[in-house]
Amino acid sequence: MKYTPEEVIQFVQEENVRFIRLAFCNVYGKQHNVSIMPSELKRAFAYGIAFDASAVDGFGGEIRSDLLLHPDPSTLIQLPWRPEQGKVMQMFCDISYPDGRAFERDTRSLLKRAVADASARGFQFAFGAEMEFYLFRLDECGEPTRIPYDHAGYMDIVPDDKGETIRREICLMLEQMGIQPESSHHESGPGQNEIDFRYSAPLTAATPSPFTRWSALRQLRTGSVPVSLLSRWRIGTETECTSTSLSNAMRSPSRCPVSSQGFWRISGT
Repeated sequence: MKYTPEEVIQFVQEENVRFIRLAFCNVYGKQHNVSIMPSELKRAFAYGIAFDASAVDGFGGEIRSDLLLHPDPSTLIQLPWRPEQGKVMQMFCDISYPDGRAFERDTRSLLKRAVADASARGFQFAFGAEMEFYLFRLDECGEPTRIPYDHAGYMDIVPDDKGETIRREICLMLEQMGIQPESSHHESGPGQNEIDFRYSAPLTAATPSPFTRWSALRQLRTGSVPVSLLSRWRIGTETECTSTSLSNAMRSPSRCPVSSQGFWRISGT
């Protein structure tokens, strides 16, 4: 659902929201956030919230220390693991310099610019994210080992697939936040899992990536299953990597001979 700043402020007042997290990602895809109180929300929408970006990886150090976060009201999400009394909401932010110029390393601004450039040439894109991750057992001290949680194969079922319940809980948590997983299954590697998402516009399709990792880590840390999540692991001299794959659908200008329907489909990029 698309919200306006006024609707967000009204919602916060009526629903006993006590904290609002202003989130952004660095150039490597890691999510960061700062929490503000409801009384600061009007200022955030009007002027932005200042933060020191010098310690954010990839943001350029001290020469770009003073930046502003501008929350996007259309990205409002309630965090379901926080209490109902004293709710916590989150919005993703655009980043600018104090003089209003867009910050050149803001990943949302880069994506918006790419979408605008493609649209100006008559192209439209939709993306379907495929989030992959590995599950590993923990040792007696609660630290991750190199022992996979299972040795199941591609789309195997229980009892070989031991990640089914974890994937289920992650999908249910994402659904509570308004993020719609399409399917989930065990991948081909030991302890390797995948959650897939519906095709959507580029900015919308970017949302599941940080939230899936965040939800997975929350589930593993609060659940009863002694496992850890990693993005890659090493066997001998080979490194098995997991990733976010994107299936792409592109609508082309009618003057381009792409297909009879005017679409390209590009998978696995």
